[in-house]
Amino acid sequence: DLQQRVREMALLLADYYPSESEVVVTPVLTGAFMFAADLGRALATETSLNVHYALTKTSTYGNEVGGSHDQRVNIDLAPSDVAGRSMLLVDDILDHGFTLAALRDRLSDWGVRSVQVCVLLDKQLEDPKPQILAQRAKAAPDLVGFKIPDLWVAGYGLDAAGALRHLPCIVAVDKHT
Repeated sequence: DLQQRVREMALLLADYYPSESEVVVTPVLTGAFMFAADLGRALATETSLNVHYALTKTSTYGNEVGGSHDQRVNIDLAPSDVAGRSMLLVDDILDHGFTLAALRDRLSDWGVRSVQVCVLLDKQLEDPKPQILAQRAKAAPDLVGFKIPDLWVAGYGLDAAGALRHLPCIVAVDKHT
């Protein structure tokens, strides 16, 4: 199911870009690395896009499952790598939206040609606070793989306290273990 949806997403993303144009796939590391690799390969084989990569390491969560949310987002990406280019931000999951909103703002400040946001999972939060809704609106993805309930998940690059990234599937995790 994951691989089929990734191929479908690549074909949908091709509609955002002119034929044979360059797109810079920018996975939000570390969680999006598997998804971004599969999506980039699908873009390169299923479309006429010229795919490049610019990796960015961000840090928003701590090491605890369900841990406290640190609203500082550290971004390891240079303006010279992205200025004037069409960017595709690829993230594993839209949760509170702090990371994607910060990345989208920073890329706009750096003069990119365009920014599209693609997430594998869109977590449907139960009773989010108004400030979380505002962040999620700023981070709104252009394309979503799957909507999921408000669960902690791992696998396919997503981790649970540093574990389970290696799984070829996505599993729900008990955040109390």
